[in-house]
Amino acid sequence: MKCGASLAARGFPDMQVAELTGLRHFDIVDRPAPDPGPGELQVKVAAIGICGSDMHAYSEGAVGESPCHYPMVIGHEPSGVVVKTGAGVSGFSAGDRGALEPALYCYHCEFCMRGQHNICAHLRFMSSGREPGYFRECVNIPVAKRFYISGFIKNPGSFVLDTGTTVGQAIILAGGLNDRGSDRRLTIIRVVAGKTVEVPVKMEDTVLPNDEIKVKSRFF
Repeated sequence: MKCGASLAARGFPDMQVAELTGLRHFDIVDRPAPDPGPGELQVKVAAIGICGSDMHAYSEGAVGESPCHYPMVIGHEPSGVVVKTGAGVSGFSAGDRGALEPALYCYHCEFCMRGQHNICAHLRFMSSGREPGYFRECVNIPVAKRFYISGFIKNPGSFVLDTGTTVGQAIILAGGLNDRGSDRRLTIIRVVAGKTVEVPVKMEDTVLPNDEIKVKSRFF
């Protein structure tokens, strides 16, 4: 990853982007990497999952009835690291890690005003249509005024998980896996009846307070 300060070392203010330019074909190209604007974070993409819709876009040129618009940037299941903060941003700094949200809300419609951002009347979804996704080195995302943040769940090294967080979500927050692994490779170190035990878990299982997740494969 070469966005942020290390871009200057390359001699030009560009980032590399994987553009889907046709059926089963990507081009790796240099694109401008502008500084984050007021109220934005610049995030270096660290890891990204491959969704079924990404596979449809790659192999079929469409997701359902929505055709690809070439060239396009797909990918919408990433984690990343804050590189820069724009003017007016507080509570975040370079080095903060997190899972990135692909949905961009308007924050002004009746649904957003009621806190129902998931049904925003002007919802935009990164990697869909002409809205670029996360198959690129860095992305500028807006900080929300009412919703916690548009596109970023803060995770500074160690983090507190909300009640109901799943094993899979916790792994994404920690940076993801660099291989697929399997449910059998995932365990949680948990204190049960005063004894520390290692409990096999699945991605969809719920994490409890003080759980330590152990992945028996290479960790990203």
